[in-house]
Formats: sequence, C-alpha cells, structure tokens
Amino acid sequence: MGDETRESASSEVIARPRNTFPTKWLDEIEAMILRAEAPADFVPALAKQWQRTPRQVWRYVAKVRARLVERAKAHDPDADRELVRALLLNAYRTAEVGTADKGPDAKGMVAAAKTLADVTGAAAPKKVDVTSGGASIKLFLPDET
Repeated sequence: MGDETRESASSEVIARPRNTFPTKWLDEIEAMILRAEAPADFVPALAKQWQRTPRQVWRYVAKVRARLVERAKAHDPDADRELVRALLLNAYRTAEVGTADKGPDAKGMVAAAKTLADVTGAAAPKKVDVTSGGASIKLFLPDET
C-alpha cells in the first residue's frame, strides 16, 4: 500500500500560483518608458511605492519591454515613413504661413525641407573616405613617382 501512495503523490502536480503581473502597474511603467524616463531612475521609487523588491519591479520592466517589442513588430515601416513624410510636409506648410506678426519662418521651412530630403533619400549621399582610416590622402601623379 505504501508504494501506491508514493506513486500517486509523485504523479500529482504541485499547485503554484501563476506569475501574474498587475496590469495597472505595467501600464504605469510603460507610460514612464514612453516618456523616455530611465528605468534605473524610477525602479527604486516604484519598489517603495508598491512595496515590492527592486528585482520584482525590474521583472515588470522586462515584461513591459517585451510587450513594446511585440507591438513594434506589428508596425509597418512603410506606413511610418508615410506618416513622417506627411508630418514634415505639414511642418513646412505651417512654417511657410508663419505667424501674423513675424510672417513666414524661413529657418523652419529649410529645416523641414532638409529633413524631408533626408527621409525620402532625395538628398545627395555624402562622400565618405573608407580607405585611409581618417588619415590625409596624398595623390601621386605619374610624373611625381
């Protein structure tokens, strides 16, 4: 009989609570990350506020980061590119109209046009020297050798 109880006890699964993350806290951490706050700055304060260890709050941060990565995978870069293009065109038009007292904003128009050219690839590529490693380049003509 002792063997039967031993076998049935080993086949049972120990019931443990699931690792649940409080969505309210995850949303708060996500808002902080999206405001470009550094987790190293806010984790100790949240640990005290929520009466958790900093290690547990860092687990929440990791969960939020994973959630943001999954969301980023769903974005279409072409749609983002078109959104940026539309925003830059709007910025150019706004700078072109300007304000009633100062008129058009020439610097704003130039900045928007330059950024739009960079985003769309209309700007000429910059020449980069990859062969000299940053040292000055000397040209030798055939008659100088």
